[in-house]
Amino acid sequence: MGRRVAILLDARPRADFLRGHAPGAAHLPESEWPLRAAELPPRDEPVDIIAATTEEAARLARELVARGFAHARACAESDRS
Repeated sequence: MGRRVAILLDARPRADFLRGHAPGAAHLPESEWPLRAAELPPRDEPVDIIAATTEEAARLARELVARGFAHARACAESDRS
């Protein structure tokens, strides 16, 4: 059984997302997570987080892990293309 393909979650503000984003990335700004929690991926799915910085993406990935997401990780700048 191979590794599942991760859901790419772009947590940047809308204006940043509209300026450019990775193909296939789902957009859910961090500021809207509390109101749109139902739109977060299933907790057992692998999730790669894009944010304004790699450090912010790492913080958000840790937040998702704390919420029970077993496979959340930060997506590094070089991983975006």
